[in-house]
Amino acid sequence: PPAPTAPSPGPLNGGLSVGSTGPVGAVPLPFGTYLATGLGKYTIPRTPLAYKKTDWAPELRAQVILADFCAREWSKSTTAVRGKTWGAPGLSLVVPDFSDPLVAAVQLGPMVDNMINERPVSVAELLAQADYAGAYWANLLAMNPATKPNSFILLSVAYTIGQMVGMYFKDFFGVARPVHLIPTLVTSIPTPAHPSFPSNHSLQNHLVLQLLTAAMPDGEAGHLFPYMQLLTDRLARNREVAGVHFRADTDAGRDIAAWLWTRHLSLMPAVTDVINAAKSEWSDRVGVQELNIGT
Repeated sequence: PPAPTAPSPGPLNGGLSVGSTGPVGAVPLPFGTYLATGLGKYTIPRTPLAYKKTDWAPELRAQVILADFCAREWSKSTTAVRGKTWGAPGLSLVVPDFSDPLVAAVQLGPMVDNMINERPVSVAELLAQADYAGAYWANLLAMNPATKPNSFILLSVAYTIGQMVGMYFKDFFGVARPVHLIPTLVTSIPTPAHPSFPSNHSLQNHLVLQLLTAAMPDGEAGHLFPYMQLLTDRLARNREVAGVHFRADTDAGRDIAAWLWTRHLSLMPAVTDVINAAKSEWSDRVGVQELNIGT
């Protein structure tokens, strides 16, 4: 039998996992002999062969778009004090001053309440979302890479770019994790080995919301948007419930995602081309009739 594997150490990679929804298709295919020998035939294609962009693994296609994004000098600030503030047109980030008792009470107080009241009934969800938040999007929207390849590229773009941007700001601010201030929090997942501010789960999933909303019929006015927004908020806040992020981290991730969309991604042809291609994947999701089926 295969050797047992150790449990995942948590989102050490900022929420980016193998593929957008986990190791999809990662099945070994042993082949001990030749399938056939002596075949030298070559089929001449009727048209020049080209690799379709939708045939790329979404997370690898996102790496190509990441290269375009990096050329935008997105990290250039107009005002910055390392460890304290960072500003650019459309975005202003200020970390909490935990030496102020009032600030500390606002940021730390709810974490104790979360640990006592919410975490016990949410442990399985918190563990699953540590590395496979993308699977929750696939489930909510009933989508898969075969039927909605461009939408999965958008999902991977959000996680890939969001991961890098989040790590940049984490390094810039260097904020300690909640457990460093309240060791008795006893987090429900291992504390990730990188700084706290901003929350990458918040940043990445708010960016997913921005990109997929742009591909949906009627955008924010569409009937799917309220559910997408609820899922985004839940994925982000659950990091607070798990005890690994402050509320300020969650808010910063949301603000950075909005800034990335309005000031960068919405202006990039490499991104808007995928959004436009993804729109046809959702063209049938129009029209809604409300029905009260429960609380």
